[in-house]
Amino acid sequence: MCTFPAESGSLIIKTGIPVYSLCEHYMLPFHNRAHVASLSADQMVDLSQLVRYVL
Repeated sequence: MCTFPAESGSLIIKTGIPVYSLCEHYMLPFHNRAHVASLSADQMVDLSQLVRYVL
C-alpha cells in the first residue's frame, strides 16, 4: 500500500466511485456509486488506493 507522512490528522473523502458488477443470483448487471473515507493519524493513504478497495 502506498502511504506518505501526514501533516495533519484530516479526513479524506472520495465520493461517486462508479461500481459495476453482476448479481450472482439473478445474473443481471447492476451499477451504483460508492463513497469511501479515510481518517489518518500519522500516515495518509494514496487516493488511488482508496478507489481500489471498492473495485
